[in-house]
Amino acid sequence: MMQPALFIQGQWRSGQGAQLNKINPADNTLLWSALSADAEDVDMACRAARTAFPAWARKTVA
Repeated sequence: MMQPALFIQGQWRSGQGAQLNKINPADNTLLWSALSADAEDVDMACRAARTAFPAWARKTVA
């Protein structure tokens, strides 16, 4: 039940880092599993944020 954990450039993506598992403490069953971000994933997210920021900064509250 691997879930994409990263939302980059408007798309859900699986990370390239270590696997993370969330276990239900009541019955020890696996609730979800995802791959964490590695350095390349973080770089991709930072590039996407830098690209998107100018247009986002011009938006008004209303």
